[in-house]
Formats: sequence, structure tokens, C-alpha cells
Amino acid sequence: MSEQNDSSKGRRAFLAGTAALTGGALFQAASAQAKPSRYAHSLRLFAEGDARADWVLSLLPVPAPPAEIPVLARYRFPAIESEDPDKDVLSVRVYMQRGAFEIAISAFLVAVEHVAIAKAAFGGDDNPEHNLLMSGRVVAVDPDAIQPFGDLVGRAFGLGCGFIWDDARRSAAVFKLLAGSASGSHVTVLPEADGFIEIDRPWDSF
Repeated sequence: MSEQNDSSKGRRAFLAGTAALTGGALFQAASAQAKPSRYAHSLRLFAEGDARADWVLSLLPVPAPPAEIPVLARYRFPAIESEDPDKDVLSVRVYMQRGAFEIAISAFLVAVEHVAIAKAAFGGDDNPEHNLLMSGRVVAVDPDAIQPFGDLVGRAFGLGCGFIWDDARRSAAVFKLLAGSASGSHVTVLPEADGFIEIDRPWDSF
């Protein structure tokens, strides 16, 4: 158990240090639709974890990817894929991992309009007291992705999760029940994800 915990902590520290270098394929973003930055200078987030088919909810008849091919989801704010990395833009990328290659399933950008960071009165390892909600509108999709749910541009999108910091710097983190919801289309939930979250201003000012 100790070796597993040490491995997880090492991976989160690695992600915190290298996330800016692993942006994936760039695509043109409608970043002009994003409002002037309210959050990007004081909030940074990177989360990546297994995207299990049985934790995806939709009324659309979307076939599940082959069980033997790992599927992951990656969330990044602010988005380095955006034409203006200082804008309040969140990137979402769900992809299949084939060796060193990524095959994008669903990839898009969200213009973030609201952020709430809160501390619950009660919490634990599987329902962290620290929690986050981001919401906005999808403004661009990656034309090279499969996009099984169609063109998501114009849909309201919300990202919610709990998080536990995993280092003294309050950077590397583990996220629990990270849910991304494209309104009226689908919800993708990651039971757990690794990455980092850095908050540089009082939470009640968001």
C-alpha cells in the first residue's frame, strides 16, 4: 500500500511539473468569445484520469471503445490550446491511448464564465471537503477528434469535483468524482484523477 501511495504522489508531482509541456495537438479556438480574464491569473488546474465507459451517461447510442484500449480524460485551465492562454478558457480532451499516441475521442474548449471554490462542513477521502465548480459555454471543438456526441459548440458545460492537496505547496492534488457535463448531451465522470490545482487569491473572491 505504501509503495502504491508513493507512486501516486510521484505521478502527481510529475504532472504538476510537466503539464505545460504536454498540451497535445493544438486547434483553433474561438477565444475571442471568452470574456476578459477573471480567473486565469489566479487559478491553475490540470487533472487527468481514467474515463471508464460505465461512468459516461448519455441518451445517445454511442458505442463504448474497446475494453483493451485505455481511455483517459484531461482537463486543463487555463487552456494552452487557446489562441490566448491568458483567457478564461478550459480545455477538455478525452482520448484513447495507443502506446505513445493519443487518438482524440472528444476534444473542445469552454469559455469559463463562473468559478466557485468552496469548503464543505463535512468531508473525507472519498468526498473531499475542498470542492470546485466551473461553468461556461463550449466555444470550439477539435476537428480531428471523433466527437461521438456531435458538435458541442454552444452547449453549456460544467465541471465539478472535490480535491485533496498532496504536497505542502498546495499544488499537486488528487481529484475525486470529477464530472464534466455537456448540458443535454452527456456526462463523463472520473472516479479519481491526478494533477494539480493552484489558487492564488481568497476563495470567497471567486
